[in-house]
Amino acid sequence: MTHPGGGRSEHMAARMGPVGRLAAAVAACAVAACAAPHSTSHSAGPAPAGPAPTVPAPAVPYRVGQIIQPHPPAAVSYAAFAARLQSADVIYIGETHDTPSHVAAALRVLQTLLDGGRQPVVGMEMFGWDGQRGIDRYLTGAVTSAAAFLAESRWRENWGGDYAGYAPLVDFAKTHGVTLLGLNPPRELVRRVARKGLAGLADIKIDPAAWRWPVPAPFPDDDPDYRRVVFEQIEQCHAGLSQEVYQNIYEASVFRDEGMASVVTAMVGGGAMTGGVAMTDTDTADTDTGTAADTGTAADTGTAADTAADTDTAADTDTAADTAADTDTGTAAGTAADTTPSPGPFVSYTGAGHVQYGLPVPKRVRRQSGGGITHVTVYLHALDPAHPEDVETLLRERIADYVWLTTLGPRGRPPRCGASSHARRDDGD
Repeated sequence: MTHPGGGRSEHMAARMGPVGRLAAAVAACAVAACAAPHSTSHSAGPAPAGPAPTVPAPAVPYRVGQIIQPHPPAAVSYAAFAARLQSADVIYIGETHDTPSHVAAALRVLQTLLDGGRQPVVGMEMFGWDGQRGIDRYLTGAVTSAAAFLAESRWRENWGGDYAGYAPLVDFAKTHGVTLLGLNPPRELVRRVARKGLAGLADIKIDPAAWRWPVPAPFPDDDPDYRRVVFEQIEQCHAGLSQEVYQNIYEASVFRDEGMASVVTAMVGGGAMTGGVAMTDTDTADTDTGTAADTGTAADTGTAADTAADTDTAADTDTAADTAADTDTGTAAGTAADTTPSPGPFVSYTGAGHVQYGLPVPKRVRRQSGGGITHVTVYLHALDPAHPEDVETLLRERIADYVWLTTLGPRGRPPRCGASSHARRDDGD
């Protein structure tokens, strides 16, 4: 089966033996529910109890560039969408990995916020906590070459694959003085949980620079809604593993989502949001390469559970450029140059599996912060016009506050594992 966002997993699998290839396969759905909905069997989303609402056939075919609110199903103008973004404390954008049009959508959101007099802070799943100093040094000009930046930010150790697709987000942050934070706990820690479960963190010794954000210890009680969605997706994506492996992969998912939520909570709920980029120690000339430089690389084979660090979502989304005809953001952009930008919002850019139903990261932020934080979830979907049922499923299940239809990525319509009542293709490879 071909898995969405498989480029990074395939890149790694090519360097691994048979065990590593199994690990790379599990990576496609291992953490944070990479599979988006195919079934109406679960009810973990924000929809009220009872039968799912019927989504009427669209008056016109779904088309690239539409931004649709699921309940009641209706396309909204970009101006109305932008106004909602401007008022939020946190914007969660869920992408399909390695889809250029999704990066373009995020760039449009960021530009809209700047034009509206806001100073967003961006968090990217693609960077780990232990690479933050490298990010800061690149944004402030202490590091100038891309190669040095990737080494200091530990790109290969924490994410791997082709950086070029995500470079526009980093370049935007650098050009516009936007703070950029790594959302992911270090891969070494995630892999440890994938092998040993959350109990494996009890005796770990780690450089404080790698554990820079507060993760609850002990972890809070399991969220039954989150478990129902994520565990089911893990099992359906990769049948035949032991329950112990499933549980450890699930706990790695919990760890990653809790860790990413900790970054958002600390910045928004903790009052750390500022308008500049120098939020961490960036003025030293030394290179901080983090910890465990020899672990978590593409050469590691480990066990299937190790790949819980390699999350790919089944979210499919494409570009924002297709809505360029609708440019009114509904904000006072004309006065922005004469005023101090308003700090925030925090823009979280992750795979859509971390956004689905508002469960993985958004719900944890609400719990960690005690409430009072307003957010918007945006689910990017790469539209295949021949399959409008994909959109209808997302709307029926109220996958997010908005579903943004974009052009297909380079791999075409992303197949989803874990399909049940909604048949999807199963491409052998």
